[in-house]
Amino acid sequence: MLRTALAHSALRPSMDARMDLPPDATDAQRAALWRGSKLELAKDQLVRVLEQLEDDACFNVMAFAGGVKAWRTKPARAAYRAAAIDFVRGLKTIQPPAPTAKRKEMKMGTLVQRSAAGLASRPGEEHQRDVFSALLVALGLFDAEPLEDDARPPADTVFLVVDGGPTAGEIREMKRVVEAVSEINESRGVVIHVVTFQESMQALYQGLAAATGGTFVLHGR
Repeated sequence: MLRTALAHSALRPSMDARMDLPPDATDAQRAALWRGSKLELAKDQLVRVLEQLEDDACFNVMAFAGGVKAWRTKPARAAYRAAAIDFVRGLKTIQPPAPTAKRKEMKMGTLVQRSAAGLASRPGEEHQRDVFSALLVALGLFDAEPLEDDARPPADTVFLVVDGGPTAGEIREMKRVVEAVSEINESRGVVIHVVTFQESMQALYQGLAAATGGTFVLHGR
């Protein structure tokens, strides 16, 4: 049974931008990649993945920016894909607060605030990109501690869709993210595939995919 967690950076304002077309883009690529924002393209692709899930698959969807917003607290069977598709289609980016806006006070733990659906943003980082926390949630962790050795991770495959490097969270250097995730994943064998929108991200994320047996994909290529 495939157990899949689909995490993508759907809440960061940079996802409102359109993709940069490659110089040698074909007419088909131009028609496909220039029709909407990176968020809309990611949502379209995610809906297609959900529609094609095998009936015996279990899955979850997690959107992240400075925090993580999960569709469900635990994986659901493919029979619930319609509800997940509604969740995906309703995702919008989080806009940075105005300079004069008052931020709500948040009581944070030593690392991050736990929530039933994921990890909450730190104050002031709501519109940033916390890749490490997104991966922790996808791997079934809600703080810095790994699962017990005999515990089964909630997913065996993770698709990380992201449009830039980490800018928030406990770990913001991608090299350290890869090291931490690899250590956590040693006894779990979760495969992480990475999909991004620009060629410059290959240097950041190809190592994460390679370290977990996954693949790095440049969307539209």
